[in-house]
Amino acid sequence: MSGVDLSLERLLFNLNTLAELGEEITSPKDFTRVVKSSLYMVMGTFSASKGIVFQYDQGDGLFTQIASKGLSDVRGAGLKIGKDAATAIIRNNKPVDLKSADPIIALLGPGREFLERLGARVLAFLIVKDELLGLIAVSDKFSGEDYTLYEYKLLSVMGQHISFSLHSHTLLMRLMYRY
Repeated sequence: MSGVDLSLERLLFNLNTLAELGEEITSPKDFTRVVKSSLYMVMGTFSASKGIVFQYDQGDGLFTQIASKGLSDVRGAGLKIGKDAATAIIRNNKPVDLKSADPIIALLGPGREFLERLGARVLAFLIVKDELLGLIAVSDKFSGEDYTLYEYKLLSVMGQHISFSLHSHTLLMRLMYRY
């Protein structure tokens, strides 16, 4: 196969994965199961062995785990950030490499070391309508290759899909607890 054929095949695979992810997040399944399936799709797309999805609580500035794969049990562990960090993350709104000098990484404070201990490499923040809802973190790829600019963009799109699901779930929970 030529390089063009491989690129086209990869593009088709990624488009198919995005379509499947869209179907998954709109399914009537249990929310936790939907998030876990979505995480597995993201990890499979990037050939990552570890991944985790956190939900963000604006009230206490805490990210708490809602799904993970390839990690020892981290339930109960959380990642706390300040309001200034949340505002900067929303403004930045792009995936970041945990090993980079990106200013967003510095804003994570001790959370950076926590994520590194988990084996995280790339973070995509889950944002809808200027509201930080969570983050997804994936490990290095099995191949050891660096993530490409194309893969960062793809992760951003996949993160947007997951964000919409998380946003809908959050709105539903707010309505349920209001009444």
